[in-house]
Amino acid sequence: METKHHIQRLAVIVFCCMLGMGLSAQPEMKKFNPEQFTNDLHNYISKKAQLTADEAKAFFPLFDEMKEKERALYKNQRKGMKMPQTDEDFQRAIEEYDKIDLSLKKLQLTYHKKFLKVLPAKKVFWVIHAEDEYRRYFLRNMTKGFGFQFGKHKKTFNK
Repeated sequence: METKHHIQRLAVIVFCCMLGMGLSAQPEMKKFNPEQFTNDLHNYISKKAQLTADEAKAFFPLFDEMKEKERALYKNQRKGMKMPQTDEDFQRAIEEYDKIDLSLKKLQLTYHKKFLKVLPAKKVFWVIHAEDEYRRYFLRNMTKGFGFQFGKHKKTFNK
């Protein structure tokens, strides 16, 4: 009887140790670091577009300026997406969303013209492509290292 009790106790201890090892083996959740993201994005764009040091020095201040203005527009867009109550509210929300979308495109057009003043067209093309590629890669891998779980941020719509 006492042996059976020791075996049970040993089994519980082994189970707890294995459980502890399993929990400690979980990847540590990383916090988003905007400076690291920007540095990684700059490096990726520089490699993909084959920017020289002088080109990068002339280009990235313009690029970062554009990104800051885009973030402000995106912030306004999110702010305007409060849940409308009436059909008129829904219509206004859609119109405001579209206005901001058009503003984003105009901003990009303006800055693409500025980019063309400091880089050849071929490199501007590859910059645009590289940024898009990097953002898709980052978002695709976000769930692996940053603890973002799709579905936890769903909004429900009342019909």
